[in-house]
Amino acid sequence: MARTRAQDYGEKQDVILRAAASLFGEHGFERVSMAAVAAECGFSKALLYHYYSSKEALLDDIIMRHLELLIASVSAANANATAPRDRLLAMVKAVLNSYHSDADQHRVQQGCQASMSVAKQGTMKALERTLVQQFADVIRQAVPRLQDKSEALLPVTMSLFGILNWTYTWFKEGGAVDREHYAEIVTTLMLDGANAL
Repeated sequence: MARTRAQDYGEKQDVILRAAASLFGEHGFERVSMAAVAAECGFSKALLYHYYSSKEALLDDIIMRHLELLIASVSAANANATAPRDRLLAMVKAVLNSYHSDADQHRVQQGCQASMSVAKQGTMKALERTLVQQFADVIRQAVPRLQDKSEALLPVTMSLFGILNWTYTWFKEGGAVDREHYAEIVTTLMLDGANAL
């Protein structure tokens, strides 16, 4: 007979994922043991292994869930606006908000991808391509001249991610610019810059 899941299975799994993301983000994947993750959660190692069979499986889940939630957030933002500039702005805000609320998960995605299981790396790359394509489609619509300069679309789109992906290294809450204003700055830089190509 199959073992049933405890009612708080999902809650405990979330505790594990957040604790592991915090540890991996701060110390690096290689330097953190399953024992350290269990201790951070206040769980036994046996309980941790009930949820994740290995540290790699835990890492895979952190990164995959982060990307899936990010794509869902960006898709919702894209669907809730009509004009291409407004859609891009909403998508940029969605990314900035995600990177704020899931800062540890984002750091893990940025710094620990190479340690993922080979089986999951292909799926992760496909998710990343989906995210990039969403932005590329909207940028193409917002900058009509990119229709004639299709070779520039990918560099422009990846430049946007170059800006957004490292915001966590310098952006300070309560600083001179809030996230809303920064999203406007990024959107304007990208669209005005692409229009000037």
